[in-house]
Amino acid sequence: MKINVNTRYPHPVLTEATDDYLDSRFGTEFQYREEGRQLIIESKLELENEFINSMIRKGKAKSGYYIICRETYFNHLQTVPLGASEICFDRCNFFKRVIIRPLIWSQSNIYKVKSNCFNKEFGSMIKFPKGTLLAIGTEYQIKVEPLKQKPLESIFLLSRNDDLERGTFKVDIDAEKISILVNSKTLHQITKMRESDVGRKLLVNTLFFPVVIELIAQLRDGASNYEDRLWFNVFSEKCKELRIEVTEATESPLEVAQTLLECPLRNTFDVMEIWDE
Repeated sequence: MKINVNTRYPHPVLTEATDDYLDSRFGTEFQYREEGRQLIIESKLELENEFINSMIRKGKAKSGYYIICRETYFNHLQTVPLGASEICFDRCNFFKRVIIRPLIWSQSNIYKVKSNCFNKEFGSMIKFPKGTLLAIGTEYQIKVEPLKQKPLESIFLLSRNDDLERGTFKVDIDAEKISILVNSKTLHQITKMRESDVGRKLLVNTLFFPVVIELIAQLRDGASNYEDRLWFNVFSEKCKELRIEVTEATESPLEVAQTLLECPLRNTFDVMEIWDE
């Protein structure tokens, strides 16, 4: 459905820029608020045109708005009734500029229409095919701030298990945080590494990278088993931000983990360059 108020259509379209309809008006108001991970859009659509109103009452037309975010490729036609309404969207679908374009369109073919509200230039008998624009409202633009998400590292918890050999580890994801199990000496050495920026970056590649690979592999065997875990929400938000479908096998766990951790091998090379200096 192409939308352009400057386009001339072979049928009447109610806009502020045209006189296709006589003594008619399509007034719109929008407000929004951000609550947690929700973007709430409040709309108010007012229509002063008996022909279009009758089509809506008969179920032959609907009102609503396009909501578009080019940064995230989100493009959705939302149906709402005339009058006031409120719709909740997932904030992860939006970043920076969001466009809202109210409109009314035909739901079925409308043929052989007569009405005194049409401009005479369209003739006495008018047809509106299914999906035809009947009214276009004023475009609104809003700016949505990105969610302040917890860092991915926050979902991990180092735990001691002295049955393991030094330098080896196991992963337990069946808890509120993902437990990385290591023996006492390994835990001490990891703690020392985390005290420096270089050490933390090296840990991403040597510890967290393989852990994330294992995590993705286990989620593909049954993500629904972990949806009530605290770590799952943080991990899911990070994946949505990067438009990653973890449970789909279009990419290997290795490829997904590299995206999530922002190319850890390359970051290791950057750390080594710092050491060389």
